[in-house]
Amino acid sequence: MKAAILIQPGKLEIREVRTPCPAGGVLVKVKACGICSADAKMVTQGHRALNYPRILGHEIAGVIEQSRTNTFKEGDRIQIAPGLRCSRCSYCLNRTAALPNTLQFPLRTALSEASIPFLKK
Repeated sequence: MKAAILIQPGKLEIREVRTPCPAGGVLVKVKACGICSADAKMVTQGHRALNYPRILGHEIAGVIEQSRTNTFKEGDRIQIAPGLRCSRCSYCLNRTAALPNTLQFPLRTALSEASIPFLKK
């Protein structure tokens, strides 16, 4: 599939990428992906939590295309959380989740043609 890949801040390229379904994870067929101000900022300025190269797009709705877990089955419709909380810092523990110390994003995200792999931890 083709994907928009952020090589570094200011450098976005369309490239061909593989889409394996990870053991214990799922492959999601993206039906919709929001582009928010955080995505725009990541393209122009970067983000402290990103590793490059990176496929952007973290507000995702889709359908399970392949499942290697008992939690989801093929055809399930899902919405993927835009950010993963650390569950350790005082913000997360006090449920003020908008302010976590270590906000993380899924391994691969959704500005791509077809499907994306996610691993449930």
